[in-house]
Amino acid sequence: MANNKKNRIGTKGLETIFGDGINDLITNIEKSPEVQQNLAQEISLSKIIPNPHQPRKVFNAQELEELSQSIKTHGLIQPIIVAKIKDSNFYQLIAGERRKKAAEIAGLTTIKTVIIEATDQQIMEFALIENIQRVDLNAFEEAQAYKTLVDQMKWTHEELARKVNKSRPHITNTMRILDLPAEVLKMVKDNKLTMGHVKPLLQLTPNNILIVSLAHRAFEEKWSVRKVEDMIKVQQLLHDKKRHHLRQNSIYLTDLEHRLSRKLSTRVKVKDKKMIISYTNNQDLNRLLALLQLLD
Repeated sequence: MANNKKNRIGTKGLETIFGDGINDLITNIEKSPEVQQNLAQEISLSKIIPNPHQPRKVFNAQELEELSQSIKTHGLIQPIIVAKIKDSNFYQLIAGERRKKAAEIAGLTTIKTVIIEATDQQIMEFALIENIQRVDLNAFEEAQAYKTLVDQMKWTHEELARKVNKSRPHITNTMRILDLPAEVLKMVKDNKLTMGHVKPLLQLTPNNILIVSLAHRAFEEKWSVRKVEDMIKVQQLLHDKKRHHLRQNSIYLTDLEHRLSRKLSTRVKVKDKKMIISYTNNQDLNRLLALLQLLD
């Protein structure tokens, strides 16, 4: 039967054979036809619940159709892997969501399955790491997967980098795109822009209006990554020129304030196209008016 304890495999029992954790266990199950044959059993597709930690949200329709045709012709060669949900007749999908979807398209009601015992944390860890390593996630999905692992597993960027065989800077830089405006992130999520396109836009933070504007132009005008980088440089040059002009203007106004203050022997402030001359009392005011030749 599907819930027969002897047909399940625990993450602890086979650590000495397959490795230190659920990733090693599942990877080796998928690589071992003999283990699959010994443990695989038919489970109703209606009893299998998708993994909520699966970072891949969109699957290629054509690829699913091709796989479903293959399943119709040759059957499902590699079983999916699930974990029994405690105190229920249902199973949590761990590995093989693409195969499950294709089997449903093929019209199957049951599917070859290997059942293992795993905690929610182990399931989440495997789903995220396995998909990061094996699936061509877009930059948004990859960044979200990294963030979930860092938040849920309390890993540092260095620890996560070792787990997924990436460099620490890659982890940090990928997660930084989550700081972009939501409108730009949606374009990445929808595969309208790549990581290469949006990463340079971070240099314009916190000017979100300009970031969104350039992102839309990059998509609509089909900019290359190099074009985006060049446009960022242009914007930075314009910004630097404006800052230089403001700085030069500020230097001039500050010098003018000092000279007027010395000339009038009082505090003078020049700002926002206004000149403010301070005085202490009516006598001081009359003194200033005399200096400025404003008394009759």
